[in-house]
Amino acid sequence: NKVHGLVFYDREPLKLQSSNLSQDLIKQGVTNTSSVARYQSFHGDVGGPAIKDKFWWFYAYRHLDGDNWTPGYVTTKTGQPEPVFLSLNNHATKLNYQINSKNTISYSSQYNKKALPNSGASAFVDSDSTSLTDFPYWIQGVTLNSVLSKRTTLEVKWGEFGWRWWQRQGKDEIAREDLDTRLIRGGRNNSFVDRSHHMNISGVLGYNSSGTRLGNHNIRVGYGYLYEGAPYTFLSPKDNIKTFWRGGFATPAEIETYDTPFSFENKTTHQWTFVNDTWNISRLALNVGVRLDSFQPYYNEQGKSGAGP
Repeated sequence: NKVHGLVFYDREPLKLQSSNLSQDLIKQGVTNTSSVARYQSFHGDVGGPAIKDKFWWFYAYRHLDGDNWTPGYVTTKTGQPEPVFLSLNNHATKLNYQINSKNTISYSSQYNKKALPNSGASAFVDSDSTSLTDFPYWIQGVTLNSVLSKRTTLEVKWGEFGWRWWQRQGKDEIAREDLDTRLIRGGRNNSFVDRSHHMNISGVLGYNSSGTRLGNHNIRVGYGYLYEGAPYTFLSPKDNIKTFWRGGFATPAEIETYDTPFSFENKTTHQWTFVNDTWNISRLALNVGVRLDSFQPYYNEQGKSGAGP
């Protein structure tokens, strides 16, 4: 019933890092080594009572920058080394409410987002040819605990999580790769949207017969349902093609065509129910019960539009 909070900051000074960039590597054109370009993290949280002895809340936020140097990776405009940028953001929330002396409900959630503006960066991929990546993902749940009588309890839970991982080409240009130098230029050809959603609900009714003529029984009856769907979409590269070259993009060699965009989705449902009795007779314990499960993966009717060449 008191408000408490925390503030935290973490940083790695770059001057504390050593370097193994030798003269031999510099002569071969290496301008930087694999190392941290920037690392810092900030965290703050606070929580306490909204209503004393009745309603409590908590919230936390964290931000992290984790930029790294990648050997050979340069920015297109200047040809100079550029870090591979990374940022993470996290939000966490929890609420607890005492409805009355016999019923309590709680809610928890966490939302995260990962951002990579130059995903896929390497010595062979310049900044114009990297991908833009956003990756928000979340999880949340509600729990109800009830004391129905001095012998009977009920717990009901609902939860879900999911994400939307989106990677798309940075430059609006036909993707091309040189088979001799392995250099990749133009817009990337591996753009996609990966989505997933998971939801479940379950309940357990418990009964304890201690001190009655039935003996010491701990009986539990439960049911649960789970659903998960995962749609995935391949996005179109520029003009639905990728070209291959030789001699440092001097001579055309091959072409790949893509029948994109197209999506597919697979789903799963899972149901279960059970009855369980733990019966204590003096120093003997009998654990008996039955459980039924149904697990069904399936695909919706689906197909491709044939939009590509």
